[in-house]
Amino acid sequence: MLNGGTNLVYGKMDPQSMVALIIEKKISITMLPPPYDTYLTEIADKKKLKFPSLRFIIGAGGAGPVHAERMQTFCEKFHCRYMGVYGQTEVTGPATIVMGEDYFKNPYTCGKPMRGIDLEIWDEQNRVLPPGAVGEIMIRSKSCVPGYWNNEQGTKDLFSGDWLHTGDLGRLDEEGFLYFVDRKKELIKTGAENVYPREVEIVLEKHPAVADMAIIGLPDPDQWGEVVAAVVVLEPNHRLTLDEMKDFCRGKISGYKIPKILKIVDEIPRNITGKVKKLELRDRFTKEG
Repeated sequence: MLNGGTNLVYGKMDPQSMVALIIEKKISITMLPPPYDTYLTEIADKKKLKFPSLRFIIGAGGAGPVHAERMQTFCEKFHCRYMGVYGQTEVTGPATIVMGEDYFKNPYTCGKPMRGIDLEIWDEQNRVLPPGAVGEIMIRSKSCVPGYWNNEQGTKDLFSGDWLHTGDLGRLDEEGFLYFVDRKKELIKTGAENVYPREVEIVLEKHPAVADMAIIGLPDPDQWGEVVAAVVVLEPNHRLTLDEMKDFCRGKISGYKIPKILKIVDEIPRNITGKVKKLELRDRFTKEG
């Protein structure tokens, strides 16, 4: 933008209008959160469209092999580059980045911290964990917000000294690459075991009948805390039963991580950045039973 770029801001759009906007306004750089990457490819293939101006896509890092393969295909087809990011609002932007080539080779990494970002993994006692250990992702940077507006307790909980609590679980490898595990508050506790929803999602999103999906925890009627549930959007002309889903998961993840409930929906609710509204799903299916 400092070199004359134009920032084009539009409101909520559907995939068709996004395709039209990219072509009409000659968009060269855009964020493309899932599932818009899939939608754009499908629409372009169906209408035999091209995006000659598009040269750079910013999207999720560490989203898994299905997403990485999809983005690699997209970039090869439309001759653009890809950058995956991990960040949050409280950091006022990305904290780590991974460029396309590295992401396509290692689709589980969110990349390395950007310049000016200090990143560590802490345990529950605020102790720094070694490479490979899962804990909370902590960030220290001048880019972090000073606090929440008119929320003294929220601000107090947000920081330990100069370090910001992201509320995300992750790990670092020996080379300093970050691997996102899940949100702390989305951890599913079933019996004496903990289930990271993202681990289950990475397995199930490879099922040929699954177009979109989310893993959530629902109250367990047998008093085991929570039960793992899969909320799934099916591909056209496909079907999926609970037993078929369980069979697909066996041998890929531990038995206690396999979903015990299957909910078929028409759409997965997401916010404007593409993140699944899991609280909305939990509330809906807790009420429905």
